[in-house]
Amino acid sequence: MLPDEAQLRALRDAHPALSPARALRHLTARWLGAHPHLVMHGAGNTSLKERGQDGRWTLWIKASGRDLGSLAVDEHLPVDLDLARALLAREDLCDRALAAALALPGRPAPSLETLMHAQIEAPWVDHTHPEAVLSIVNGPDGAEQIAALLGPGTAVVPYARPGLALSRAVQRALRPGVRRLVLRHHGLVTWGEQPEDSLRDTLRAVRLAEGLLRPLSPSPAGPDPAQGWGQLRPYLERLLPGDALAWGASEEDLALAAAGVTDGASPTTDHLARTRPWLLDGADPARPGTSASPEQLAGALARWTARYQAYLDHHLPPGIHPFPARPRVITLPGVGLVGAGGSDREAAVALDLGRSALRVRARAPHPLVDLDLGELIAMEYPDA
Repeated sequence: MLPDEAQLRALRDAHPALSPARALRHLTARWLGAHPHLVMHGAGNTSLKERGQDGRWTLWIKASGRDLGSLAVDEHLPVDLDLARALLAREDLCDRALAAALALPGRPAPSLETLMHAQIEAPWVDHTHPEAVLSIVNGPDGAEQIAALLGPGTAVVPYARPGLALSRAVQRALRPGVRRLVLRHHGLVTWGEQPEDSLRDTLRAVRLAEGLLRPLSPSPAGPDPAQGWGQLRPYLERLLPGDALAWGASEEDLALAAAGVTDGASPTTDHLARTRPWLLDGADPARPGTSASPEQLAGALARWTARYQAYLDHHLPPGIHPFPARPRVITLPGVGLVGAGGSDREAAVALDLGRSALRVRARAPHPLVDLDLGELIAMEYPDA
């Protein structure tokens, strides 16, 4: 969890400008990012508040969209803490003006959640998306259940869009005695005076939530998944021309494909541009646990496309160019999971994110509650 002295010394030898605290922040952020059940592919963020020799406080905050697991040393960005807190008090501020006020010339944009981190007094703050916590808090009685589970000091924040809306929702929740935040349809925020305080609280929340989850049922035994994939891949390539495909057929992938949770609520809104609001169910409706025939897949794709197009027609404002009406994640019982994208990398990311969403749904003790379609499209198309 915490790096040893040799790791810290090696990092500071390679980057002499790093303070000891910043070196520790970098390595603990990378540790969080190495655990996909906590955070993946650009989601989540970490920060450190550090006082300079001039007496002014700097908020070192993760750059927007950067992956914690591969975070570069210079991707915790310096934001003036007094400026960030003053911005939160401005009633005339919008997200675009906020981004302009925080912009650093020649550097990436700071996290959309910079103001959320700024208003928490503790120096060390970790925001993650633990699958186990999302499986509980996104249920029909999730707010009450997770608050009782994690105990005193837990505040549950109703869903708010990342940026100013979320920062102000957090501001309302940060009353005296609050020691952690659970954000519905989003994740977990923990903090502390030392890095281990926040990390331990994150792991405690995950451990307690895991105790309420259902085990993942194994996939029924069947023919070799590779044989099924070899038969279906050419048809999928014709149905999704130009897309790269990534196939997963681990024991977990096969169990998730057969779990019957393909058409469920999105655990978070962070990755909708990569996964779309719905996955494509490639099951044979007449034979549970079996993948669809090529003709059935074509029919399932046609229904998915019509559903997605209707969603765009009702919710996407004029002037916004839509993504192609194609699924990004496909479940094939007995064969595995498939990610699709414009490149091999995009397909692999879609597969990872689809796998995570299916784990959250399959292990949740109750069916998850979805957000309004207008909220989904606002995150899938941020300019909408």
